[in-house]
Amino acid sequence: MAVSFQRFELPADGVVLDVPSSLGALPVGKDSDNSFLLPVAENEAFWIGLVTTGPEPAFVALQVALADGTFVNAFSGQRWREDAAHAVRIDSHAAVAGVPGQGGLFHAFARVATPQFPAARSVRLVLSQQGDDVICCATVTLVDYATFAALTGLCAPPPLDRDAGYKGWRLP
Repeated sequence: MAVSFQRFELPADGVVLDVPSSLGALPVGKDSDNSFLLPVAENEAFWIGLVTTGPEPAFVALQVALADGTFVNAFSGQRWREDAAHAVRIDSHAAVAGVPGQGGLFHAFARVATPQFPAARSVRLVLSQQGDDVICCATVTLVDYATFAALTGLCAPPPLDRDAGYKGWRLP
């Protein structure tokens, strides 16, 4: 399973209708404790891209830890329950726009709170076989650019560029 975090400008209300155009992938780095960190500026959000790398489908669960102390399932939008099955079958690829809300809308994954949704603190990805046996899991903590650079030794991404997205140009 390959995972990417695709950045876009955070809407004022924090809500998206579908997967927005990507303005580039965010880097993931490790700190000295081998914890994964994702730099997210206050004016940006991200969607999650999932691509299977083998011939078999993958089963993935995405748990989002929110600033208010709750955990939600990124596929259903429901509170995370330890006694519930959360894995979703991914046959080849999927894009997770945000946490599902009412009316078919999605609350964007963002490090800052929006009028309708608390800030996200981390995303935990759980990969399993047939949705049961856990193969691996990883937690990615959202941080600001300065913290990312200080803890990972990597350069923070450049500021969000609204002109970086795909414009629909046809290739020759």
